[in-house]
Amino acid sequence: RIADDDLLIMLSDHGFERLEKDVYISYLLRQEGFLQFKQGEDIVLNNICYGTKAFVLDPARIYLNLKGKFPCGTVGPADSEETLQQLENLFGSLRIDGRAVVRDIYRKEQIYSGPYLEDAPDLVLVGAQGFNLKANVKAERLTDKPIFTGKHTQDSAFLIVRGLSDEGIVPDMPAVSDVKGIVEKIKGRT
Repeated sequence: RIADDDLLIMLSDHGFERLEKDVYISYLLRQEGFLQFKQGEDIVLNNICYGTKAFVLDPARIYLNLKGKFPCGTVGPADSEETLQQLENLFGSLRIDGRAVVRDIYRKEQIYSGPYLEDAPDLVLVGAQGFNLKANVKAERLTDKPIFTGKHTQDSAFLIVRGLSDEGIVPDMPAVSDVKGIVEKIKGRT
């Protein structure tokens, strides 16, 4: 039983949604000339060749192949912004069956901070509902019907707070990031 002055917080670090298609970002980068591999070598990230401007690591983290940062780096400081814009346009316009594939595109400065900012991916993609964005450098097509029917999401994390007698402590659409503020408000009341 929960009394009026009890606090119960339940949360999940992810939600779930229906999975319709896997989308292979490396395939798109190869088709558009951003990602190239050495001829006659295995298609693995260690065999990226000098023409590569960008590559992807799961989950949908795009790195510019920067000179001085990565072996075979080709993108210089003067070309970084233009390359980022080209990638943002490519992913922002990607449609499958008439639907946008990418819901959000973040530059690293929008979601990362601190002393290791330079190690962060240059872009982070968030798939639209039903699309699972994957790196898979060996993919031979843009999409595939997965064997799974569901996937994790960053949305739909849930928070349930019960037993609070006054309103305004819990947002209408709470998220994991709200927990700290809710607990601080509760502590301030006691």
